[in-house]
Amino acid sequence: MRIIGSASEYKKYVAEEWRKRNQDLDKAITTYLEMGGVLKLNGQDNTELIYPNKRRILYQIEEIKKKRTYIDKQLRFFERKRRSFITNNFFTNASRFIDPLYWQHILKINLDKEYRKSVDIVDPPITLMRDKKWRKMIKMFVNNAEYRERLKEARTSIIGKRRSSVRENAEKSIRNNIEAIDARIKQLREERRKFSRRLRALNTLLSWAK
Repeated sequence: MRIIGSASEYKKYVAEEWRKRNQDLDKAITTYLEMGGVLKLNGQDNTELIYPNKRRILYQIEEIKKKRTYIDKQLRFFERKRRSFITNNFFTNASRFIDPLYWQHILKINLDKEYRKSVDIVDPPITLMRDKKWRKMIKMFVNNAEYRERLKEARTSIIGKRRSSVRENAEKSIRNNIEAIDARIKQLREERRKFSRRLRALNTLLSWAK
């Protein structure tokens, strides 16, 4: 009996001729070993599988199916979250055109020189005025000259000049959220591919096991 714990050991102790004759099984064995599996082989040519037996392989198959099901649920959650985030952001942006506050802002840009200068300096996130996170700030900016003056002073200070504008920070926050969701989706898809590959390998091994 020989215990095989790596793909290199498998290639060393199992004849190449046998591996070529059983290419699907050969690929499954290599995958199984690469994912941390151990084989116990018997026979003169080390081609009789003692371990894992059918019972053990079936157990592993069920465990991986459970993990893949969990991954699928996570994937659906984050994909829905991404769609919702982008859709909400789109409608938040578009809905400003029916908002009286937006038209108040436009009117002031056209008629109020001080206001127009404040907009240029502060660069408020006007496109996000329907977002609860930014609405209070924008409403104060539109209606409160003293508040605008404080924001201008902060923006034109030495420290303020080094920093991004309010709008840039708001847009960066949105991009960061989407990128974080995309990274998680990518990670989950990669994990799912690995589990699917392992399942295919185990199902092939099942035909070899006793």
